[in-house]
Amino acid sequence: MARESLQAVNGDGLRTTSIHVAYLRPVPLGATVRVATEVLHCGRSFGLVQVTVSLKNGKPVLVGRVTGGAA
Repeated sequence: MARESLQAVNGDGLRTTSIHVAYLRPVPLGATVRVATEVLHCGRSFGLVQVTVSLKNGKPVLVGRVTGGAA
């Protein structure tokens, strides 16, 4: 789901209210990482987004969830 969809909740978007991060492994210096996001919930009063950061070989190095409340 695009960022525009999250802003459509109330016209002002969502304000970050909580971030939970789990570090799985260190990232080698100079390594390229891929950041992927997935909207898990987009309601009237809050949204929840899963964030995964992975190395080129596909191994995740960070997993997090960001919760946003109505702005």
